[in-house]
Amino acid sequence: MNIDRYQLRPARPQDLPALEQLYRAAFPEEDLIGVVRDLSMEGIAAVSCAAWDADRIIGHVFFTGCTFEGTEGKPALLGPIAVEETYRRQGIGAALVQEGFRSLTADDVTEVFVLGDPALYGRYGFTPTPVATPYAIPDEWQPAWRSKTLGDASRAMSGTLLVPPAWQHGDLWSG
Repeated sequence: MNIDRYQLRPARPQDLPALEQLYRAAFPEEDLIGVVRDLSMEGIAAVSCAAWDADRIIGHVFFTGCTFEGTEGKPALLGPIAVEETYRRQGIGAALVQEGFRSLTADDVTEVFVLGDPALYGRYGFTPTPVATPYAIPDEWQPAWRSKTLGDASRAMSGTLLVPPAWQHGDLWSG
């Protein structure tokens, strides 16, 4: 896996049309464009990182800053993430996630949550979590709700994750 030929950099608001195209192609069965637009608004996403091949976006990841009521820790939510089909299995998604972890750690984020494929996210160190999702999720999705502690493991959080408005649509949590 040699991703050196691709450039990773923060996504900018003017990248939104390319991001919309990427997410439509990567998830033709899901409508993620609303959340992509909301998260692309300046200041919403804690991390918005794109992978570029020359002058075109081929991959992207969002990490959204969240909170816990009554807790001082800084959690984040990973997602969505997309890599153009012809570029998959080259380490681009992993590079985007790792770059996000570096940025979040530098910003004192203590834990990252994800609702996604346990096998995929297990490779990044995500494990099942008792932290409650912002919305009820189907029982069969419970193993997909995972977290990864960044830095000091003693700072792991509990309770219910509180998400910003971009993620406050129950259909994003119910399929």
